[in-house]
Amino acid sequence: MGNKDALQALGGFGEWIWGDDLETTVFAQAFGNDKTLIFRFAIDKTRPQSLATRIVNCFHDIETDDTSDSFPDRASMRVALWSAIAIVWTECSGEPTVEDPDVVINVYEARSTDPALPIMWKICHEVDLFNDYVDLLLPADKLSVKQPMNTGF
Repeated sequence: MGNKDALQALGGFGEWIWGDDLETTVFAQAFGNDKTLIFRFAIDKTRPQSLATRIVNCFHDIETDDTSDSFPDRASMRVALWSAIAIVWTECSGEPTVEDPDVVINVYEARSTDPALPIMWKICHEVDLFNDYVDLLLPADKLSVKQPMNTGF
């Protein structure tokens, strides 16, 4: 499957991937079924070969001692990221609070050896992070909205 094929097969579309300044987290935004969701992959220093750690290492170009602690290239990292989101998409996108403005969905590997459910997810309400984001926005009276031109039709 290609970069976003697994997610697209479910009616979802991967939109953005970005990282944090501390180089410990990678976020991905996906849209589908009239929902836009943000997923988070956080480094786990106790599990250098976990999916989330490998994604963070590759995205941020973090040097590793072992090549299996990352991906060989960004293309394979993106395939793994969107495939992991596709695995959890259907279940997590149906949760009632998933569209709350402060929600980020953590995606990680189960610590068990059961291969049936290796990719897990958890809805996190990041109130402080969301409030920091809102504080960075311009006040409503400073926003400029372009009005459509009157075309005469």
